[in-house]
Amino acid sequence: MNIFTYEDYIKCIHTLRLNSVFQLAEDEAEYNYEQKKDENVYKDIVHIILEDTEEVVNLINNYIEIEEKVSKEELEKYESKFASNRYKLRREDILYKLKSRDIYFLIKYQDERDDNILYNMLNYCVDIIYDWNVNVKIKEDMKYPIVVPILIYDNNQQCEIPNDFSQMQIDDYIFDDYKIDFKYNLIEINKLSIDNLVQKEDLFSNIIALKKVKKHKEFEKLLSKIIKMTDDKKLEKIKENLKGIVENFYKQFCEEEVKFFKNKISEKIKNRSILS
Repeated sequence: MNIFTYEDYIKCIHTLRLNSVFQLAEDEAEYNYEQKKDENVYKDIVHIILEDTEEVVNLINNYIEIEEKVSKEELEKYESKFASNRYKLRREDILYKLKSRDIYFLIKYQDERDDNILYNMLNYCVDIIYDWNVNVKIKEDMKYPIVVPILIYDNNQQCEIPNDFSQMQIDDYIFDDYKIDFKYNLIEINKLSIDNLVQKEDLFSNIIALKKVKKHKEFEKLLSKIIKMTDDKKLEKIKENLKGIVENFYKQFCEEEVKFFKNKISEKIKNRSILS
């Protein structure tokens, strides 16, 4: 597990500024469809998931290497005004904290290429500690918090995602000891297999698997699983997004076919029955 500690913070602070008819040849026909550019339905669902403490607990336990699992009872969403006012969290950036101690989980969803992502993640972590420092009266024996940075990278471009800040700094054998030792936990959507994702029982994994499937039977089966496993409250929040996902998948249908399948999704959510 990659974390960001006060020791790292001290090293950084002087370096960084604080600042369509459905055509089937056979039942298992595969569709190589191009998703709509405004693929916000998945982005919106991921955001809804990240706003849900239980789902974030599942995400942390499933994708971050930690010695002890985190429970829903000990995690809370942390609302920060970021006193530094430089690197305010965007809509896709969520901050959680353990109730019992100063362990923060910074979760950032990124669906666009950002060549400066490593630097930005480092700045977010610095700002979290800076914000904590401003709002807490330091005592002699007080320890500074730990930040666990998590990047969910969801982009189809095939490129290497930098994950080690020290490797991005110049090489100098005299001053190498002063490099910033910073890494974040990377969840790279492109490298997650459908088989592995569908074995998990959390909403995030299955939504990502749904995004990856190409065959209509697999799509309908997975959609059925998601609806069955999701409680009514969460289902109500993602209902319209699920309809949008169906429309994206069956975009080769004519308008009447799309309307038909969207209505089936509404019925399925209402009755929790399997698509047929």
